[in-house]
Amino acid sequence: MTADNDSESSLDSSASEANVAPRRNNPPPSERRAPLSHTLTSRQRACLILVAQGKTDREAGQALKISQHTVRKHIEAARRLFEARTRAQLVVRAIWEDQLSFAQIVGETTTPSG
Repeated sequence: MTADNDSESSLDSSASEANVAPRRNNPPPSERRAPLSHTLTSRQRACLILVAQGKTDREAGQALKISQHTVRKHIEAARRLFEARTRAQLVVRAIWEDQLSFAQIVGETTTPSG
């Protein structure tokens, strides 16, 4: 009976340690890494805002009066800049690095800051 209690307590401690581990990987703002030295161009930012809003390359191109191919090139350049594998990861990293804000994505600002 004590063996069962010991195994349960070791499972409980393992579970609680597992719950704590992810928190160690997310440092508080004061300990976060320094922002990248690179910044988005105004065109990359404009394309990224539209993509973050869920627009396709074609829709973003129509809104910016450029081709969808050009939109794709701006997004890919930004993706390489932030070493992001996906567009979603690019948006998150741009926000993390203060290159993009939620206000810009939801349209609270009419022109992207450059």
